[in-house]
Amino acid sequence: YDRIRNWEDSGGADPGSDGGGSGDRGGSDAAADSGDDAPFGALWDMVGSLRMPTALWQGGRWSVVDDADIAEWMRRCPQTTHTVVDGAGHSIQGDRPLELAALIEDLLARPA
Repeated sequence: YDRIRNWEDSGGADPGSDGGGSGDRGGSDAAADSGDDAPFGALWDMVGSLRMPTALWQGGRWSVVDDADIAEWMRRCPQTTHTVVDGAGHSIQGDRPLELAALIEDLLARPA
């Protein structure tokens, strides 16, 4: 929880919640836009252009990425492997470093 950014006021996830943020970060609602007017439209377009093996690792305890964001990511980049890391928050490397190391090794072992 970042008091300086005040996630609750900006619509981001609160670590005390179930992990779902209520803010618009360009998720599934952005899919209906051309991408130009959506807050993260250009970034979503980049996600859609990825052609290599891709991983989306999400902390299971709480995350700034909500279900709508994940659904939009998977729609745009279907070759992604989405993994929820139990017991980790946003900082998977700090909360579950061994699990993250195994995930990285798995990603690097995949054929391009």
